[in-house]
Amino acid sequence: MAKKTRARNTIFCLILLSAAALQAGEDAELYRSIAESSAANRRPEVMSSCSIFLKKYSRSPLTPEVLYLYAGLQNTPEDSLREYRKILLRYGSHGRAELAAFRICEILEISAKWKELRDESLHYARKFKAGAYEYRFRFFAIKAAIYTGDYELAGRDSQAIIDKSVSPNIRNRALLYSSAAILKETGYSRPYVMRLSELLKESQGTEYHPASLFLLGEYYDKTRDLDRAYSAYRNCMELFPDSPESALCQSRASELKDKGASLKPFMPDSSVFGSADVIDISPVIEQEKTTEESTYFALSIGPFQDIARARGIKKILAGFSSTVTIRTNSGFFHYTGKYSTPETALSARIRLAEEYGINGNIVRISPDDKYIYIYGDE
Repeated sequence: MAKKTRARNTIFCLILLSAAALQAGEDAELYRSIAESSAANRRPEVMSSCSIFLKKYSRSPLTPEVLYLYAGLQNTPEDSLREYRKILLRYGSHGRAELAAFRICEILEISAKWKELRDESLHYARKFKAGAYEYRFRFFAIKAAIYTGDYELAGRDSQAIIDKSVSPNIRNRALLYSSAAILKETGYSRPYVMRLSELLKESQGTEYHPASLFLLGEYYDKTRDLDRAYSAYRNCMELFPDSPESALCQSRASELKDKGASLKPFMPDSSVFGSADVIDISPVIEQEKTTEESTYFALSIGPFQDIARARGIKKILAGFSSTVTIRTNSGFFHYTGKYSTPETALSARIRLAEEYGINGNIVRISPDDKYIYIYGDE
């Protein structure tokens, strides 16, 4: 990484020197001095000279180049963002503007400022449409959308890139991001494994092949198809032994082998797709083992159409009481608590609303030997 950075700085300094050669005034002389100091890695000197240049030659045609260099030398991400944004504000049509926008997105990503990244990268993708960084801006926006829970945006924009039939690496990256959005929204589901299958077929021979193998192995692992999981992990380890994904596969493959998993064809086929749920929540229902069969009362929360929302609420409920999740035709319902009377359930309902900000309905639950019957609001 250090070699790449030095090489990039050297190239940039050569560009500075070339640009300076085209100028004839005092600003060009100072500009040339800045380029030479930068090439020699004399950072304090460069910072000082850039500051002088920006104050003295604010209208020089070389100012955007100096400001870009100055922005990259700041001590904090916030200071760099401020200076890069000046380029976009003052020199929006200059050649450095698009690169400054890209640096802004990089900083926001590293800083995990996902909402800002989503909004700004979407803006830059439109502003610099057909530019050198168009797809990078679009991927920044998709990634940020996933992190902010906007799976509809992430899925739609990923699909738009896939449909455009761009270069293999861009298309595979879009497939990867699309699969992440589908996973967040529907879990280890049929749509998810179908998208992974597409990614696996198209990514062979590209940098995304190891990731596709690992993710497919993980899918099988989570859905308890242990032979296929072991086989996918092993395939990743054998084909890409030096990849980060291979390291992730090794420990789990070893555990599966100890459990008796064996090699078998693992490419998803009709049997895999047919056995997968359209939408998955694991576990769908968590029925506690009990000998008690008398009627009791619980709080019903839902329905939720979005699996991510259902899981998020369930995490909150973990601090309140034990919770069972059931999938119905109208969505996912959480049933929390086990109360002997409607009065104790009502007290719990009030506490749930006051302490957690969640509204629940009181339901009566009557189990028998085979089924659990749930009756509406009391």
